[in-house]
Amino acid sequence: MKKRSLKRGFFERIDFKQELIRDTSQQIGSEIPDIDCDEKPNPSENHLDTDTPQMIRSKNNEERIMEDPLSAMQNYDKKEGGEQERQLKPASDRQSKNPRLIIHETEESFFAFTRSYEQRKILENSFHDRLTGLYNRRYFEEELSRLDTPRQYPLTLLLADVNGLKLVNDAFGHHKGDELLKKFAGILRECCRQEDVVARWGGDEFTVLLPQTPPTAGEEIRSRVEKRCGESEWQPIPISVSTGLATKKDTAVGLMDLLQEAEEKMFHQKTLHSRTIRQTFLFSLKQRMRELKKQCMSDHKGLDLALHLAMGKELHLSERDLQDFLLLATVHDIGKIALPLDILCKKEPLSDEEWEIVKRHPEIGSRICQFFPQLANLAETILAYRERWDGHGYPAGLKNDEIPRLARASSLINAFVAIISHRPFCPPKSVEEALQEIKQEAGRRFDPALVPVLKKTVQNILFEKE
Repeated sequence: MKKRSLKRGFFERIDFKQELIRDTSQQIGSEIPDIDCDEKPNPSENHLDTDTPQMIRSKNNEERIMEDPLSAMQNYDKKEGGEQERQLKPASDRQSKNPRLIIHETEESFFAFTRSYEQRKILENSFHDRLTGLYNRRYFEEELSRLDTPRQYPLTLLLADVNGLKLVNDAFGHHKGDELLKKFAGILRECCRQEDVVARWGGDEFTVLLPQTPPTAGEEIRSRVEKRCGESEWQPIPISVSTGLATKKDTAVGLMDLLQEAEEKMFHQKTLHSRTIRQTFLFSLKQRMRELKKQCMSDHKGLDLALHLAMGKELHLSERDLQDFLLLATVHDIGKIALPLDILCKKEPLSDEEWEIVKRHPEIGSRICQFFPQLANLAETILAYRERWDGHGYPAGLKNDEIPRLARASSLINAFVAIISHRPFCPPKSVEEALQEIKQEAGRRFDPALVPVLKKTVQNILFEKE
């Protein structure tokens, strides 16, 4: 904020000087001869030549601005008399009575500052990651070479890989993945010291260079980073990282060896804990799905799961297919966790644009399943979950037997349960009404061979309850 205010004040003072120059030029009028910019001043016309102290001071001012524009702005008001006082003085009372020198000093300082500011921004951007604001790999590699000296030993390197970035990108969009990276970058800044070099190595990998840091101190910093990630309440999945730590104590260890050691340790930790990490992510997504159903969707209270089990037996599914069928009952609409809450909870009919957003959830759910090995074989089934028997479904317009059998059976059960449950835009109907509505859609929306199986299944469950 300080730099911005200084910069704004500087340009406001430049605007004031330009107005003063125009007023002075109007007062002098024809006393200022027209001279080509490349022509040297004529001493007989009472002009200062380029060797006068005033001109030399102007050049020195330009050099100082080029070297440190921020300091030049900060010291701008500290010149003799102060800026406000100089502005109030008429041109005739200034040290230089020559309007050419006033123009020269103002324009040269202005353009010198502009050039210096642009150069500084270009240099700053070349060494920083635009997304996170951390240093980039180019800067990190230069700092690694510069700090590779005995007086900086022990030199410790920390590598960190953000887990689940692909899941977040595929399910929730790259904007959410960018948010995850920026969140973790902020955690790294908070956990590291001022002298540490924190950089984004590339993609989902980050690195921290810790000069004069023994392995024990490096472990403390790593533990602090992992603890802060665990405490973060970022959604939709908890922030998790895999880390690797390596230390160079003398010149016998090369920089490439240091990087390779840290990288191997990081990948070892990622592989060792990958199953636990994925289970944590899946639990978090299912928990989010349960909360979503409580807010905006009908709570089936286990009825859909019971129907899946009973209908699976009626269809004589194999043991493996029955397990997938029961799992499908719990995750078939998991893609809805990436949809806006206001659309899912809307009580009025959806607009065309909102409906197009809702139709994305089978694809999102399929990508989520591909991330988890235990759900990977359901990815194709979930993708086809909203297809219709007549081919007018989405997203691919599949029809008849092109639709996986488990998807046809599960979507039939899901439709029945939805009809008899309370929904934001539709009151619940009776079991008989629901069965009749489904019968009318046989051959259009639903597989006509499965509709009688559903009816038999429902009657068997109701009969058992009675």
